[in-house]
Amino acid sequence: NELTVYKWLDKVRIVPKSEFPQENFDTYNDAITSLLNAKWIDKENWWEVSC
Repeated sequence: NELTVYKWLDKVRIVPKSEFPQENFDTYNDAITSLLNAKWIDKENWWEVSC
């Protein structure tokens, strides 16, 4: 409920919603990057992985 996952062109994006609890960031970041081998795009505020 706190993350939106969608495919855009040749990317899959996982975007935290504004109510995403910051204290969960490290847990979610570790799980998502491990599962998807994604990169956190800090300036855009989302994880991203090529398809």
